[in-house]
Amino acid sequence: MTKEKSAIFVAAPAILMLSALVLSTGIGIAESPEEIQGFLLELEAQSLDLVNVTKAVHDNTEEIADDEGLDEDIRAKAEAIHVASHDLWHLAEDVCQHVEKLKGLCSNPQTNKAEISESLDEILEHLDEYTSIQEGQDDSVHGILFAVPESHKKYADATHDAFHEAEGIVGDLVEGIKDLAATIGVEVKATEQ
Repeated sequence: MTKEKSAIFVAAPAILMLSALVLSTGIGIAESPEEIQGFLLELEAQSLDLVNVTKAVHDNTEEIADDEGLDEDIRAKAEAIHVASHDLWHLAEDVCQHVEKLKGLCSNPQTNKAEISESLDEILEHLDEYTSIQEGQDDSVHGILFAVPESHKKYADATHDAFHEAEGIVGDLVEGIKDLAATIGVEVKATEQ
C-alpha cells in the first residue's frame, strides 16, 4: 500500500468522525447572528401586533356589551367575546415576554439551546391556547356582526376584522418560531396550528 492510499484510509474515518461530532453537537447548523436577529425582530413585531389586535377586540366588544339600549342577546355575545379577550390579551402579552426573553437567550444560542427550546415551546402552548379560546368565540363574533344595528356596525366590523387578523398573526408567529428553531437547531413541540 502506498503512503497516499494509507493517508486516505486514515483521513477518511477521521473526517467521518469529525462530521458526526459536528452534526451531533449542532455546531454545523447555519445560525448567523444576523439571521437569528431577523427572526427575533419579526417575532417581536408580530407579538406586539397580536397584543394590539387583541386590544381592539377588547375595546370594540366593550362598546357593544355596555350599551344597555341594545338587544340582550347581542350584548351577551359581545360580553362573552369581551371576557374571552381578557384571557387572549394575557396570552398575547405572555408571548411578548417570551420573545423578549428569547432575545437574551439567542445571544448565545449554542449554550442556551435547552432554554431556547423551552421558551419556544411555551410560546407555542400560549398560541395554541389563544387559538382554542378564539375558536370558542367564532360563532359569537359572526353573530354580532350580522345582528348589531347600524349604530354599532363599526364596532362589530372592527371586532370581526381584528379577530381574523389575529388568526393570521398567530399563524405567522408559529411559522416564525419553527423557522427560528430550525435555524438554531432545536426541536419544538408539535402544535395544533
